[in-house]
Amino acid sequence: MQYNITLDHDTSAFYSQLSRQTGMPIGDLVNRQLNSHHMEVLEMVALASAHPELSNDIAELFRFNDLEPLLVGVRRIAPAGYLTLIERFEQEMSKRAAAEKTP
Repeated sequence: MQYNITLDHDTSAFYSQLSRQTGMPIGDLVNRQLNSHHMEVLEMVALASAHPELSNDIAELFRFNDLEPLLVGVRRIAPAGYLTLIERFEQEMSKRAAAEKTP
């Protein structure tokens, strides 16, 4: 799937310079950066699925969050006791490891 996106002047200049320096097309650079944030976006989707009442907060976090990593924002707005996908995975792996040690 292919989309056309509009970059502001500073972002465009940055990616143009980076493209010249690396020899990578701008689209590849942008795609690589977006992929590096994929897990954070999945965490936002999981939180919205588990807590639909936070949908507006999650949208605001995504739209206006420039100062903190998205995962930090997810943890900040999530209800007490909420486990992220990563935390749930780690918890499950710990349980399995403990069960395998039990005779």
